[in-house]
Amino acid sequence: MLDWRAFLTSVLLVAFAAGSYLLWSDRARFVHADRSLTAAPANSSEKPKTHGLHVEGCNEDFIVKVGELVEPRAVPGASLDHFRSIYGRENKRDAHGVATWERNPYTLTEGDPGFVHLAVFPGHVVETLDGVELGIDSFAAILHKMRDKKVEVAEKVTGGDGKWTLTFTLASSCGRRYLGEYSRTLDAGPEIDRQVAGLPGPDGRPGQLRPDVFLNKVVYDYTLKPASQAQR
Repeated sequence: MLDWRAFLTSVLLVAFAAGSYLLWSDRARFVHADRSLTAAPANSSEKPKTHGLHVEGCNEDFIVKVGELVEPRAVPGASLDHFRSIYGRENKRDAHGVATWERNPYTLTEGDPGFVHLAVFPGHVVETLDGVELGIDSFAAILHKMRDKKVEVAEKVTGGDGKWTLTFTLASSCGRRYLGEYSRTLDAGPEIDRQVAGLPGPDGRPGQLRPDVFLNKVVYDYTLKPASQAQR
């Protein structure tokens, strides 16, 4: 009887281990697929390779992994011909000269007074020049990455038209002449309003609007603009 119980216990342990491995394997494949939607196929038997990315107007070239999609590849103020040499002819251009390129994983917009805006579609990943992965990274992840790089982040919550928006502003890795802005907008509502509202101070007046409700939200929107527009 003792041997039979030992045998049964061994069988159950083996079955549990096999099931755990299959669950881990499926999860690993899912995570890989999610991160690879906008990346070129890579040979898993080889170590990741890198290459230099030159962005005219940035202080230095960037070292990026082969297969990763990194944007933008043109800075604010570059000529329309320069943008066209990289992205092809724009899909549309409005009366104010704002040009828009609609690509499969993202939409890129540029115009005066000097800005480049990137909006990534859900389910895709595009890395910015700052090393932030739009489509994966949350605001909390951006704070962690910038803390490791010793880059200060300015937070600002604004509201209007039934919506709340959190914007992170930081010095761009392109150079001190540029700022990077990461933003996300949420619909207003009783619960969101409560979490965003500033806590009353000693004088009874509400304090600064709070960004906490945004911190676990994934970021999809990014704007690169000249530092001279910081107060605009």
